[in-house]
Amino acid sequence: EPEHSALRCRDLENFIRDLEAFMLDKGHLVGSEYDPMIERYRRRFEEVLGN
Repeated sequence: EPEHSALRCRDLENFIRDLEAFMLDKGHLVGSEYDPMIERYRRRFEEVLGN
């Protein structure tokens, strides 16, 4: 179980780093062309949390 928690923590840290980079690069833009990328981040977040 501790290994599983450490892995989840690492995955969550990677997710946060990737999402923050996306927000810095594209966070000021608006448009439906970003919807697929946002949906990808949503799915990835759910995967990290195990939902």
